[in-house]
Parts: sequence; C-alpha cells; structure tokens
Amino acid sequence: MRVAGDGGLRRADGAPDMDRIAAEIEGWSQRLPRLRHRLQHAPAGLMAPAWVPDASFSTTAHLRLHPEVLEESDISAEILHGDANGESDMGRSPWNVLVVDLAGGDLLLVIKMHHVLGDGLSGVSTLDVLLTDASGDRPPLPPAPEVRAPANALELFIAAWRNFCSSHPTWAGRRSAAAAKPPLVRLRKVIGRNLRAIRSRSSVGQEQASARQYGVTSIELKTAQRTARALGGSLTDLMAAAAAYGVARAVPIGDSSAVTIAVPISGRRSGDSGMNNQVRVVPVTLVPDGDRAAAVASVHAQSNAGISAGHSVHLSRDTWDAMATFLPAAFRPRYFVGQPVRNILFWTSLDPSERLGILASNYLDTLNITVVAAADIDMGAILATLQAVLSGADPFQPAAAVASEDRGEWDAVRENAI
Repeated sequence: MRVAGDGGLRRADGAPDMDRIAAEIEGWSQRLPRLRHRLQHAPAGLMAPAWVPDASFSTTAHLRLHPEVLEESDISAEILHGDANGESDMGRSPWNVLVVDLAGGDLLLVIKMHHVLGDGLSGVSTLDVLLTDASGDRPPLPPAPEVRAPANALELFIAAWRNFCSSHPTWAGRRSAAAAKPPLVRLRKVIGRNLRAIRSRSSVGQEQASARQYGVTSIELKTAQRTARALGGSLTDLMAAAAAYGVARAVPIGDSSAVTIAVPISGRRSGDSGMNNQVRVVPVTLVPDGDRAAAVASVHAQSNAGISAGHSVHLSRDTWDAMATFLPAAFRPRYFVGQPVRNILFWTSLDPSERLGILASNYLDTLNITVVAAADIDMGAILATLQAVLSGADPFQPAAAVASEDRGEWDAVRENAI
C-alpha cells in the first residue's frame, strides 16, 4: 500500500512518525479482534487449531521501519511481496507491517498476513475496516477488553466446545454438524494436521518456499475491461485465459498443449461479512491458440459449471499449471491517517509445492497484476503475455506493444525487479 507521506505521517525532522502509525495500527487490531489473537494447536492435532487471545499482544511487535530510505529504483517486487518483512512470530497473531520510507516523500506500508486470517474477498472487505474513505481521522476507540487465553489442553477443548455450541445452539444442529464429518474424515484430518506440522519443520519445505520469484505489472482498468467485453467474458475469465497463454509461452509443461488453470471464485453473497470467506476453486482446461475469444468463452462456460456444482474440486499439485483470478478491490479513494492512499497491491498465497499464482486487483482505475512463480519460470515472458492479452494484443508476438498511456505506475517496479 503506497501512502502520501506528508501531513500527520512525519515528525518535525522529516522521519516517519512511527508512534502515529503504531496508534493507527492499534486501532486496526481493535476493529479486527482476530489481529489480537493467536493460533493454539491442540495436542496431537485432535482438533483444528483454535484462535485464542494473545495475552502479550503488542502493536510494536508487529511493526517495523525499513532501515534505509529507498529510491524509486530500489522498490523491488520482493519488497512489495513482503520478503523484507521477515517471518511472522507464530507465537503471536500471524501478521506484520513494514514501513518503507521513500526518497520521493511517500511511504510504503507492506502488510503481510498469513492466509488463515482471511482470504479472497474477505481481504478486500478488510480494507473498509483498516482504511477510511474520507480524509478525516476516526474517533478514538475504547481500550480492548482484557481476556485470558486457555492455560492448558483441557481449557482449550472446553473453549472449542463452547464455540461449537454457540455456532450450533440446538442439539439437532450439533448432531447435523457432527454427522457432516464421519469418523474416517475426522481421522484423515488429524493425520493431515500432524503431517503438515512435520512438513513445515522440514528443510525441504523451506527450500521450496524460498525458490520463488515475484513480478508486478499494471494496466489501465478500462483497457482490460474493454478487452474482456470484446472477447465476450468477465475480467476473471480474461485473467484465467491470460494465465493459460502465459503458461504456454513461459512455463516448461512437457508435451501437452492443454493448460489447466485453477480459478478461485468467492462463494460470498452480497451483504455477507466477517473475516472468513468461502472460496471455491474451479479448474478450467483449454488450449491457448490464436482464437482468444474461444479461450475466454471456454473459461466462462467451465467456471459457470464449476459454480453450479456448489463445491471446490480437489486439485493435486500435478493436475493444474497455474492459479489465476481477478479480485475487485477498491473503486473509490482510501485514506490512512488522513493521507491519500495512492495504490494498493494484493498477492496470492501459494503452497510451497505450487508453481505459479497470478492475482489481478484494482485500485481506482488501475488494474495491478502480481505474480508469484517458481524459479525456473520465465517471469519476463509471463508479464509480457499478461500485458498483451489484457490489452487485446497478440500474445504470441514476442514484442507485443502496449500503449504507453495504458501502462501503470508499477511497471517501473517490474522493470527494476526482473
């Protein structure tokens, strides 16, 4: 998130006012209580990790100032992705914020949240809580209530039972919820939790997670919308088709000419709220050839069929080539401590074994596209192909031209980061 750095965000000596920023982030944690909670694992994985209050919560433990003032040319995609934030302390709520002071006067706030805090459109709705849509400050909030975390396994199970009962107030509802997960399914979940804990501690998993590269590009939102309409689909359809063209051009996928894109689609309905979001993953398979309208139509038809099915399809890592979607984010200006937010990027979250994730989101009339890819993928070719498809150009031309007025501000970052 890029914020105008004047006004109330700098001290008299010109340095970022970290106390003022910390006070605003303290307000975030009171508006979103989940930010003041941590995950507590049950013994032997007998139940899902439970959210419990973080008795030692401190805003400053989640906030850090980058040690250097950066020029525009130093803003790499790795910084924007959150690599410079460092890992979250899993003994606390899994999120942190890095403030980067830019030589031109603006500030970057790189907010890194573990995906368990929320996903998909819940991340967008979080913007309504974290940022204002007017330049005035919010009224002060009352202090957060003091709460105690479960002290042992017994208290943890009791708390989980109470949460379950509050979610299912009748015995009939509890029986129905229990029957929805037969004993064999529950056993598989327990085994899976323990296996994931082992994998997360393994050096192999750490090596896979570190073998990543990141890319950013942007285009005028209206240009991408015109392209989608001309090809007979939505922006989500166009993004999935663009990802397929990118895979065909830049990813080693063997002899098969068909490409499968996993498309996350929100199951949220208008008026829903809360941190959690039901996201369905729909696989779409197509052959990215010269008929782009046919590719977009195929994505549209397969996506609709997947939505009608009403559930996600289980996809192993060998059955899809990339994940891609469009996330409608912010169409009106946002403010942080009264200062205008100039741009916002969202990034997709991938499992260490997953190779390519593409997420498009908009801020005002700019469409920002972020890419997370394995080290052996040609990032330059991926970004060039996405630009070509979204602008209506031929993705198979090596130097597909994009009009300068359609290129967004993050392109300078992309050129420096690749």
